Amino acid sequence: MFRSAVSAWETVHSVDDLILVLEYNLQALGRPRQENELWDMILACRSKVNDKIQARQELEGVLTSAEKALATAAETAFLAGSDYACITANERLHSAQIQLEPIRTKSREVAAKLTAMEVKTITETTKHAENNADAAKNIPVDMSQEIPVT
Repeated sequence: MFRSAVSAWETVHSVDDLILVLEYNLQALGRPRQENELWDMILACRSKVNDKIQARQELEGVLTSAEKALATAAETAFLAGSDYACITANERLHSAQIQLEPIRTKSREVAAKLTAMEVKTITETTKHAENNADAAKNIPVDMSQEIPVT
């Protein structure tokens, strides 16, 4: 359970980092050099987030298997007449689930925040691109000059 909790918090922090870099990217719109550097950072953060999510999913799978095994063992202990072992196992299982719930809630909140930030990034980037395209259309071009061919 501890590794799962650590992995979940690492995922949350990685997503927070990605959101921060996306916010910086919005502030850098119109400055190509900064945008390129930030896009490199965004790609690195996304890769890190994906790695953390994959590791977390693997740990969640192990945790689910352990929960099922513990539940089966508790049921077997109960059927064998060992009520104390059954009660203890169920209490520990319940305790682990309670301890993981705040992390899972925070993880869902951060995922929603990331989705909102991605929508904002797409919207702002699209507006910026449209404004640049409109501005490029209004640039006067002197067609009387000959372009040298090399």
